[in-house]
Amino acid sequence: MCCCRISVVVQFIMVVFWIGACDPPFDSPREPPGKIYAPAAVNPIDSTDDVTLYALGCYELLGIKPENLKDQKGAKDVFDCTAGTPLPTEETDLTTGKTTTYAAKMADGKAWPDGTATVSAGFPASCDTPSWLVDSCYGNSYIQRLKTGNQDVSGVLLCRHKKSWLADPKKFDDIAIILHNHKTGDTCWFQAPDGDPKLNGTQVPAPHGGADAKLFWMKPATAASVHCVGCHDNGAYMNSPWMRKAMFDTGEKDDNGKPILENVVPDDGHGKYQTPGKAFKDAGWEEAAFIEVGDVNLHPEKAGACTSCHKISKKLYDGKVESSSQHGNGELQGSYGRWIRWVTGGGTAAKTSAFGRQFPRSHWMPSSVFPPTENKSYQKKYPKIADWENAYKKHLKALMECSKTGGTAKGCAVYTPVALNPIGNNPTTTVVATSTVTGSITTSVATVDDEEISTMITTTVGDSFTFSWNTEAVTACVTVLTFPEDVEILGLTTGSNFTTASGSISLGTLNEPGVYAIRTSCDGKSPPSTEYRNPPSLSARVFVRVRAI
Repeated sequence: MCCCRISVVVQFIMVVFWIGACDPPFDSPREPPGKIYAPAAVNPIDSTDDVTLYALGCYELLGIKPENLKDQKGAKDVFDCTAGTPLPTEETDLTTGKTTTYAAKMADGKAWPDGTATVSAGFPASCDTPSWLVDSCYGNSYIQRLKTGNQDVSGVLLCRHKKSWLADPKKFDDIAIILHNHKTGDTCWFQAPDGDPKLNGTQVPAPHGGADAKLFWMKPATAASVHCVGCHDNGAYMNSPWMRKAMFDTGEKDDNGKPILENVVPDDGHGKYQTPGKAFKDAGWEEAAFIEVGDVNLHPEKAGACTSCHKISKKLYDGKVESSSQHGNGELQGSYGRWIRWVTGGGTAAKTSAFGRQFPRSHWMPSSVFPPTENKSYQKKYPKIADWENAYKKHLKALMECSKTGGTAKGCAVYTPVALNPIGNNPTTTVVATSTVTGSITTSVATVDDEEISTMITTTVGDSFTFSWNTEAVTACVTVLTFPEDVEILGLTTGSNFTTASGSISLGTLNEPGVYAIRTSCDGKSPPSTEYRNPPSLSARVFVRVRAI
């Protein structure tokens, strides 16, 4: 996680009285006695040097109150890192299958279980899920979902020992907070100065906390210079295999009375994402932009699109940006530079263990293969690398090219999220393909979380179709088209997309053989709660295979 510092701007109001007993030397209107002159008001969120002012402006924009911002144990004003979930540093032996968790207080002078450096010398040489930020197996780190009092707003506090293996909660070297409104997309960043292990994780002042906050958190302009968006390009939060291990008890129960657990790090989904504030605009943060290639090169029964559950960013920052988290070492990071490759077998973090490099863990997407969110049905579907590549390799190539070109490559387009008003209570996504020649209607309906329902029909050249879509109780959607290569209809091509809750498009007569498809992927309405909860993810699609006569 990456966050920003904020500085406090003190505004002085000058009161000027007209006291002159003599007329002015020229004929000009007089100002009335006692008029108050004040400098133009500064929007608090545009403060560049005052973190508390920025924080208050942020809260107002996001729709939360300072008194409602609390850590996982309910503490407000001052947070405790250890109230969160520990992020485990683990390594699994390929031969025995035994997993070793590197303990928080391994004694100095003793070797790591893998036989490498001692505690004082550094971190383990490898682990199953290294940190992506600095590609290291650091430990004794905590992450927690902050309470905001607004079901549309999530907050995450991350506390790391990323420079030395310390268990002391009063000696963290990196602490950060992200706040994100999933409806409007507005995101705020708070970052403490990292470096020496001197950050007291048991006394983390809330960003609005006056003098203490100013000492603890960076000024907004300084935080903006880190260019967090370089890594956080798909959305406000990074979801690496390491981060995905962290779960928390929401305090709510399911229909069977069991505690509802949720990933600490919220899902990206298909919603809006933007960073307001002058400091970030001045630092040159690129606006988020997302790409779509439809369902090109995918079989309806074998694979779902990589953008079915979440959006994917175009490549940001072609040139090196000094001191940014994306280009600090001169290497392109972000989704295009690293993240897509690292979860689809195209390489991985250097410190990843042999176990972590082994299939299917080397191909973490499109479904998690690490506990506790391990998807075993996904592993059965793709038992070997060849099975996975047959399903996704060509689709992935098109997606990477689209990201590289910023959506200008053939067969791809930019996707701009919008916020929808969720009507109804039961999230549903429906797509329909209607033949205007035969009158046949083919429908695909998705109603279950993480579900992608596909239907395929076959027809012949000369048939005419209308694609339509309709959704209920969803907060964000993208409907995307897929056509045969080089086919254009009414100015639409593969990747062309729509963000409305419902709509239709007439394709007219289909004269080219190949696959035509419509897919609608949505974030459903979250269950009722006083806090943010991950919404269901729904995706429905219809494929029309047109054969030559």
